[in-house]
Amino acid sequence: MELQNELKRLLIEWQPGRVMKTCYDTAWVARLGDVDPQMSKAALSWICENQLPDGSWGAPAPMYYHDRVISTLAAMLALTRQGRRSQDRKQIELGRAALERIAGGATQGLMADPNGATVGFEMIVPTLIAEAEGLGILQHQGDRILGRLTRLRQAKMARLNGYRVSRNLTIAYSAEMAGPDCQFLFDLENLQEPNGSVAHSPSATAY
Repeated sequence: MELQNELKRLLIEWQPGRVMKTCYDTAWVARLGDVDPQMSKAALSWICENQLPDGSWGAPAPMYYHDRVISTLAAMLALTRQGRRSQDRKQIELGRAALERIAGGATQGLMADPNGATVGFEMIVPTLIAEAEGLGILQHQGDRILGRLTRLRQAKMARLNGYRVSRNLTIAYSAEMAGPDCQFLFDLENLQEPNGSVAHSPSATAY
């Protein structure tokens, strides 16, 4: 009974429509410099202020492997796309070194993480890696485990052949998984929610 009362108190305190700050979502918002410069600048500042001591981005604790990988990739891309200061470049370098260390133990981390993968991890990470490789942030991943995720994404995307992604499909929550190569999958007229978002997801909406 005490736990139920505590949950009710938290729900009343939080109120509807509020979500916790996450580096991944914030990084996508930071990329909107051409759409809303002020919002992008605020998001970039938050990213710069919330890099972890080891150079990665993500939740400080507990160590969640998948979150650290996807958040670090997203933050590095946002800083590369929108950052202009020498400090931004330094933070990107720290992020790259952190990602290399994390990827070095990727197999163990992926298998041992009791939390499992973040939503759409194997679909989204390959698109971020391809973008990072194209920008020269990362070397070609090839047969390294992060690179092998590309083949897994290709297989899963093939299963979507013939489907149109709309707000009626849960995959819309991870719409950014389409990257630049699969945007033809979207049913654009039926993708947005009444409030203008895509699946109420900041990252999918920003994408």
